[in-house]
Amino acid sequence: MNNLLWKEVVKFHGHECPGLAIGIRACEAIISKMNIKPKEDKIICITENNTCPVDGIKYVFGCDYDKKNLFYKESDELAFNIFNASNNDSLRIIYKGKNNTDTKDGYMKYILSADIDELFDFSKVKYDL
Repeated sequence: MNNLLWKEVVKFHGHECPGLAIGIRACEAIISKMNIKPKEDKIICITENNTCPVDGIKYVFGCDYDKKNLFYKESDELAFNIFNASNNDSLRIIYKGKNNTDTKDGYMKYILSADIDELFDFSKVKYDL
């Protein structure tokens, strides 16, 4: 976990929380699995939640509802459908981590330090652009 990036995302979001940790770790996983260059590739996201994790996507990939590269489609999962318009690659990432702690701080630390494959499932995107 990049501590400088974490501090920047916390400043953008306004506070530290487990949801934001999920969002920033999702971004790390997406970058790793899709070999994305955040400042160069054109990323489009269909998020299946509208909570704190979305701020990680907004900050890292520059996605926003106003820019028309972030869309919300409600579901029962904490999932992101990522499209790289630069090379037509796509990935669906679903949070599966478990809160095995008694505190919010402990849960956040778990998210920030756990292995990406322990935190997320990866699959094909369900949607077409």
